[in-house]
Amino acid sequence: MGFGNHRRCRSRAVAFQNGGRFESGLIARGEDVAARSPAEAAEVLAAIVGANRFTLYEYFITDKMGHSQDMNAARAVLLKLAELIRKLLEKLDLDQTTVILTSDHGNIEDLSTRNHTLNAVPTIVWGAHRQSLANRIQSLADITPGILELLKGTETDGEPGHARGAH
Repeated sequence: MGFGNHRRCRSRAVAFQNGGRFESGLIARGEDVAARSPAEAAEVLAAIVGANRFTLYEYFITDKMGHSQDMNAARAVLLKLAELIRKLLEKLDLDQTTVILTSDHGNIEDLSTRNHTLNAVPTIVWGAHRQSLANRIQSLADITPGILELLKGTETDGEPGHARGAH
């Protein structure tokens, strides 16, 4: 999610390739997206974040890989996702942007089952407001209220109220 200081919220798809195989199937379904490397996708996503007050990027390929129970494919997807995240963080102004990485459920960490797991999921926060946001998140239910506080500028730990970004 990205909080920018201007313009209305909008969405735009960014997809990337894994070993030449298009991961999301969006192109196959006729969606208007370009297959990109993780670095190219990070550049596009960083531009979207910079142009908007809030950006939500959903990546569901890890879920698909968990359901497929294919260790090699899961490993390849996680490596590409890690590259995307690293490149995105390099391109963002983390003094003005808050980045949140989390999931709504487990799946890829246990390939012995096709089902979603009940394992705890990580939440990682980078950038502006990271400490105040990380301190208030005890469960997934705390993420949305935390984001809303940043958007409203009501965080109470002394950090500036004007948020530009969170992912």
